[in-house]
Amino acid sequence: MPEIVMQDVTSSQIAAVGFGKDRPDQRVGTLQVTFIKSGKTWRYFGVPEEVLEDLMSAPSIGSFLNRAIRGHFDGEEVR
Repeated sequence: MPEIVMQDVTSSQIAAVGFGKDRPDQRVGTLQVTFIKSGKTWRYFGVPEEVLEDLMSAPSIGSFLNRAIRGHFDGEEVR
């Protein structure tokens, strides 16, 4: 599992986002998201860097996550 450094974000649904790759030359990695209300953290696998960039620049990070990441990439809750 790659090391994932979390970054606080401005969102009504999401507290922090992080991204890690197993190797620097990879174009995909693991997206990690911590939710505000539940406090739960989820990882989504095989996420392209471009999707991360779109997420971070989206007007609503939560809406983008629901529209373009959930259900499109395998995910699991971090325990």
